[in-house]
Amino acid sequence: MMMVEEAEILELIKTSKPGRNTKFLSAAHSLWKRFGNYDRYPPLVLDDNGIKSVIYATFSLRTRYVNLYEICTVQGQEGRVMLQPLGMAS
Repeated sequence: MMMVEEAEILELIKTSKPGRNTKFLSAAHSLWKRFGNYDRYPPLVLDDNGIKSVIYATFSLRTRYVNLYEICTVQGQEGRVMLQPLGMAS
C-alpha cells in the first residue's frame, strides 16, 4: 500500500471504466476534497500491477487510531487481488 496525491486519484477516475464503482470513487474523492483531507490524510491505494482499490481514512500515529471512511474498488477489479495482512509497528 502507498499514499497517493489527488492528481493520481483524478487520473484514476478519468481512466476507469464507467460503472457504479467509478461513480462511488468519484463521490468519495469529492467528499475528501471538500473536507480538505488530501493534505493531511492522502488516500492509500492497493497497487498490484495497477491500482485495485483506494482507501480513504484518517489516522493518528500518536494514539494509533484509524478512522476508515471509504474503501473504493476500481471498476473491473473486483475480486482480483488477495489481501495481505498489514502489520503495525510496535
